[in-house]
Amino acid sequence: FFGIKVLKDRQQFEVFAALQVTATPKSQVYLNGTLLGETPYSSDKLKPGEQTIKIVPLESSSNFFEQKVKLVPLLLTVIDRTFRANEAQNEGLILTLEELPDKNVTELVFMSSPREAKVFLDNDLKGITPLSLKEIPVSDHEINLSLPGFIDKRTRVKISSGYKLIADFKLAVSMGASPS
Repeated sequence: FFGIKVLKDRQQFEVFAALQVTATPKSQVYLNGTLLGETPYSSDKLKPGEQTIKIVPLESSSNFFEQKVKLVPLLLTVIDRTFRANEAQNEGLILTLEELPDKNVTELVFMSSPREAKVFLDNDLKGITPLSLKEIPVSDHEINLSLPGFIDKRTRVKISSGYKLIADFKLAVSMGASPS
């Protein structure tokens, strides 16, 4: 479940970003090459801006995830990764929030690898990735991405007024299927 978390160290007036990382199996989390700890990992005292996140399973350093991620001041970024025997069967999700200029609107952006996955919001087909939806009701919602030959990926999110939620999915190839 993902929602908004606003962070500010009021004593020092220094603004931070937050990061939450989960992974299966248990993994080490690196930020710009520095080991932060093991999953599940959470911090609300990170430097905002573009950072390189690396997640390395404890049982196999050759099968890892590494990507640049924008840590947004005062907001939480969530990364979830499942590692399997080979890269094609790995799956994951990155959820990020961006503040919108108009505090009365909402936006939900879907991206996926591979592209052209069907996007379901609360069990209603909304289109294919990449997809941007505006004026999503402020509430909890269920997201499901589906693509033939890949394992469906589901998650729950909370949409908040004045924010764009970006959901970036990495779909896993189904057993016995070959990636297109």
